[in-house]
Amino acid sequence: MEIVREIWNDMKESGVGPDLDSYTMLIHGLCGKQKWREACQLFVEMIEKGLLPQKITFEHFTKG
Repeated sequence: MEIVREIWNDMKESGVGPDLDSYTMLIHGLCGKQKWREACQLFVEMIEKGLLPQKITFEHFTKG
């Protein structure tokens, strides 16, 4: 997950992302690792940036 976080931060700093798919994939990974708080924080951040979650985004939370 450390490499993913580095790439995530690079995307944010360069201004090229992250996009909806990036958020969804990272939320999926965090849910798989049972890092619910981090996943929820990203979910809120995604919505605050105007990216509306897809059905699959919610499914990641329910399936864990």
